[in-house]
Amino acid sequence: MKVFLKGMEFFAYHGVNKEEKILGQRFKVDVEFYVDEVKGDNIDNTVSYSYVYKLVREIVEGKNFNLMESLAKEIGNAILAIDKVKEVLVKVIKVSPPIDGILEEAGVEYRKKK
Repeated sequence: MKVFLKGMEFFAYHGVNKEEKILGQRFKVDVEFYVDEVKGDNIDNTVSYSYVYKLVREIVEGKNFNLMESLAKEIGNAILAIDKVKEVLVKVIKVSPPIDGILEEAGVEYRKKK
């Protein structure tokens, strides 16, 4: 069964440029993770997406990374460390990246299975 959180938005200080580390910028994060089919109708039988949101937020807003790749990997591995999670896909998007040109967004995807 796939569980997903799409369009999480955060303001953080990731990037290789000095300005990114000082001024910060918006990031969007999407996550998908797979769990076994849920038996019954109890939250204890699955993974709470509220918990996953808090986990992602702590990483994105609480740590600093030079690379989006490193940020995506950190998020993915943290979600994959949850017992019931079998596979994870993390998409990290830098909204309005500091590039000399017209570009809506840039991003990376990180996928991993147990």
